Amino acid sequence: MAIQDYYRTLTTRRITTVTSGAFPIETTSDTTFQGAINQANAKEVQQAMQFNIEADYKMYCDVTEDINHNDIIVVDGKQYRVIGDNKNTMHRNHHFKILLKYIGIDNG
Repeated sequence: MAIQDYYRTLTTRRITTVTSGAFPIETTSDTTFQGAINQANAKEVQQAMQFNIEADYKMYCDVTEDINHNDIIVVDGKQYRVIGDNKNTMHRNHHFKILLKYIGIDNG
């Protein structure tokens, strides 16, 4: 089975802050895409810790997706922060593997 067989609809929540006068204005934009989230295994968690990254989940998505560090991924009411760089697995431009940190329930 290919990784895409496990894809489902996920949401990227990107928060942007701009300063208008003396006050910062925060805007949020949501974009849906197809991907899969799984719990990171012990080896992945240990490797991330060597770079001071606290990861507990991983996400797979197509390399064409616009996913950035600190974006929030939302699925089934759960939120995960993107904390790792997009890793082009096998260097084949097939899909990204991205480390995530669970941050809680989506109240929005």
